[in-house]
Formats: sequence, structure tokens, C-alpha cells
Amino acid sequence: MGLAYDPPALGQAIRRRWFATPLSTRLTTITVGLLTAGLMLAGTTVIGILQSHLIGQVDAQLAASAKQVALTAANSPVGQSASTIPTSYYVRVHLSGERVSEWLPSNVDDLGRPAPADIERLDQATGLQTSLPTTVRSTMHGEAWRAQAVPMFTSSGSSADKVGTVIVALPLTNIQETLNNTAIYLFIASFILVATGGFAAHYLVGLSLRELRAIESVAGRIVEGDMSERVTPREPATTEVGSLTRSLNRMLGRIERAFLERQRSEEKMRQFVSDASHELRTPLAAVRGYGELYRLGGVPPERITEVMARIESEATRMGGMVEDLLRLARLDEGRRISFASVDIVTIVREAAMDLTALDPGRDVSLIGLDGGDACEELHAIADRNLLSQVVTNLVGNVDRYTPTGSPVELAIGTVALADIETERATWPRSPYLVGTHDAEDAVVIEVRDHGPGIPEADRLRVFERFYRIDDSRSRDTGGTGLGLSIVKTVADVHGGGVRALETEGGGLTMRLAFPRCLDAPAPDSGTDRPDAKRQARGSAKRGAKDGAKRLGKVARKATRSGAVPDEQGR
Repeated sequence: MGLAYDPPALGQAIRRRWFATPLSTRLTTITVGLLTAGLMLAGTTVIGILQSHLIGQVDAQLAASAKQVALTAANSPVGQSASTIPTSYYVRVHLSGERVSEWLPSNVDDLGRPAPADIERLDQATGLQTSLPTTVRSTMHGEAWRAQAVPMFTSSGSSADKVGTVIVALPLTNIQETLNNTAIYLFIASFILVATGGFAAHYLVGLSLRELRAIESVAGRIVEGDMSERVTPREPATTEVGSLTRSLNRMLGRIERAFLERQRSEEKMRQFVSDASHELRTPLAAVRGYGELYRLGGVPPERITEVMARIESEATRMGGMVEDLLRLARLDEGRRISFASVDIVTIVREAAMDLTALDPGRDVSLIGLDGGDACEELHAIADRNLLSQVVTNLVGNVDRYTPTGSPVELAIGTVALADIETERATWPRSPYLVGTHDAEDAVVIEVRDHGPGIPEADRLRVFERFYRIDDSRSRDTGGTGLGLSIVKTVADVHGGGVRALETEGGGLTMRLAFPRCLDAPAPDSGTDRPDAKRQARGSAKRGAKDGAKRLGKVARKATRSGAVPDEQGR
């Protein structure tokens, strides 16, 4: 069976082979091809111009001497040579009466003579005017002649007196040799230029694609897991490869940051789950232990009230922890956030009154940031409930972890954002307040205590979830380790930040700051529209919280009645 020729399939195969070739080879091939085509076109043009010029010189020689040579030959006796006819000319005389005579050049053995058939056609085509020079073949292969026909007349010069035609021709041998030698020289020079251009193109293309090979190498190492690899720029940004290198480095930087952020997020999630499980395990173990102790009869009647109180305490603690977890989840998801214009001074003043009620012997002052009197009112766009909870958490920490009766200052005011650029650089952009980037001032709330303070190494970590400086700060005082995490999350929601600083003279200062926006977000901003996944997670958390509340109610009921419910009641 024969093979069929399929042009489309052949074209596709050539195209696949071409695109499978390395880019450097393709660029070198294209460069060499264009250089070869350009030199061929230039050589052909040069040969054509040279040929036209040389033939023009022969034509000029014929035009200047053809008539004189023709008259000399026509007037010479038949069979005699004309000494005045140049030896390089071929002359054929055809007069009336069928008289034909020829004068051959001296080197006729080397050059041959014009082909008789071409000479006869030229003779018959000649009219009353001298013909234009034309090229005729030679009897010697590879040679040619340039011939011109001159009509001969009687002395009257009329057309009726035409007596014949004389054809004068010159050989083109010298022109052919010149053209051949020139073509050989051009070919050799072109070959050298193409070869040199090919090597130069291969080197320069490889040099230009050096960064692309570096990019390929870096990409390979990144695939293997080294996200810190970068391409060293070697070319200016104005070049394509230089611009690509810098764009790639920026992209790799973003990918690395996103990857590290993802890793940190996963680590924080694992740590969060582990800490939450650990924190919930303790009260659950206590409740279960007391239940098992009672079921086995290990609780005497006089201690039932004490055991039930302990169960209620652990259940309450577990419920508070679940409530804090639920609040953090809602803040992370943007649920139940309502922004409006609120008076920040009123919120801080109410917190100061709460702290005074908790510890009447404590000196609580409401002052400005500079130590003077606080402003009467300070309005900004914020969520009143969230800010109230933040200030309440901070005040509660002061009451819980500082000596009774130690003074506390609650400072409030505004500062220009231009004056706190370094601090502002660490603030996230609020996804709910669209005007934070246009704000000029920042609202600052500081809670300054004069207690034992916090070591500098722990000030950045106190806002992590479940982080404690020591276990006694939660076990003995009832904290869950989530209060300051809630404070930081609320600050993030408002596009601000919170910092733990040392109070002048000793103690701890909690500084809450966020941009002062004056335009509230649109009512349909979507801050209270959970999707299905949020609802599912919220339902699970609410279920855990409700379970803890039911457990607390059971414990309180048992305490009031002095008995423990049966197995079905548990």
C-alpha cells in the first residue's frame, strides 16, 4: 500500500516540531533565515545592476561604432578582409542579390560565433531604422553576443534605395566572467556573514534569555517547596525580560506571603481548636467527675449543696467561654454589626462609673489624652454595643488584675492620623467602614492602670486567643483567655488597632485607636446577612451554649432543692 501525501497533516507535523524546538534555537533560526534572505536579495540586486551596467557599456560601444563598421564592411570586396574592422567584432553583410559575407573575430575558436538562426531572424526583422542592441546566442555553449542591425541605403537615402542589412555584434564573454566572479565573491562573503551572524545570534539570544532560564530554575525550586526563591534582575525594568523578572518577583512575594499567611492561619486554627478543647475539657471533666462521684454514693448529704454549687460554677464558666467563642465567631463573620454615629465619651464615662461601682475605694478619672479635662462629647461612626463591650472588658481586667484601690485613668481624645503613621501602618482596612481611608483623625481610648503591669515580652501576645501569662489569671479569677482577643477583633472591625503599653510610673496602658469616620455605611452593606455555612457554624455554637446553660439550670435547681436529679434529668 502506497503512502498518501497529506499537506495539512504535514503542515501540522512541521508546526508541532517547530513549537517543540527550544526558543533560543527558533530565534537563532529566524535570525539566520532573515540574514540569508537579505543577503540573497542584496546579491541578486547587485548582480542585476552590474549586468545592466556592463551591457549598457557594450550597447554604447555598439551605438558608437556599429554604423562605421557596417559601412566599412559593406564597401569591402567580397572575400577580402577589411583591415579597419576591429578584430573583436563579428560582422555580417547581407546586400541585394543575395550577397552574404561575414567577418569573424580573431578568437572565434574560443568564443564561437553568433547563432545563424538568431542572426537571420534579426536580419529579417530589421526595417529602415537601426535596431536596438539585442542579445543572441552563440555557437559555443555558455557564450552570448550583443548584436545590432544597421540597414544600408544608396546615396539617395530613400526607403526605396535600401540595398541590405549589416549586423554588427560584440561578445559578452568578459561580462559573463565579471558577473560570475562577482557572484562567487558575493557568495563567499555572504556565507561568512551568515555563519558569523548565526554564531553571534546564538550567543546574543542565549545571553538575552539568561534570565528566562533563571526564571525556569527558580520556578523549579519553588515547585520543590522553597517559596523564598527569587530571580535576580540583571536587565533594566524598561526591557521585556527585566519587566517580567520584576513582575514575577512581586508575584512570588505575594504568593509566599499568602502561603505563609495560610500556614499561620492553619497553625492558629489548630492551636485555637486545641486550646478550646483543653479549656472546655477542664469544666466538663469536673462536672462529669462530680456526677460520677454522686452516682457512686461518694457525696455525703451534707456536701450535696457544695457539689452542686461547684457543678454550677463550672457550667457557668463553660457557658461564658462558649459565649466568648460565639462572639468571636460572629465578629469574624461580620454578623450582628451595626454602625451608627455614637458618642464615644458617653461610653467611656459609663465604663468609669461601672469600675467605681465595682471598687468604690478606687480613684477613677476621666481625662483627655494630654492629661487635661476630657471633651464633653466625641462623635464617630462605630458599633456602640461592640465598643461598650471592649471598654467593659478593659475595665474588668483592671478590676480583676490590679490591687484594690489603685488609681485608674480613662483617657479619650483624637489625634491626627498623619502623626501616627507608624502605628496606623499595622491597622487592617475595615471591610465594613468604607470611609476609613479618607479619615483625617483617629479616636483614641486609653485605660491606664498602676498595677503590676505585663512583661514586655508578653505585650504582643496577650491579644492571642487563650493566651495567658500564667494559669492563675484564669483559674482563680474566672477569665477565659478570650477577652483581649475580642478587644483586638473589635478594633479590626473598626479599621483600627489595640496596643499594650507601659504606664508612666508603672502599670499597664491599653490603647485602643481607630479612624474617626463621619459617614455611616449603607443599610444594605451586608454586615448582618450570614450565608448557609455561617448559619451552620452558628447553630452548632448556639447548641453548645444552650447545652451549657441547661446544665447550669440543672445544677441551680438541684442546689435549691437539696437533691440531685435522676439519670433522666441529667
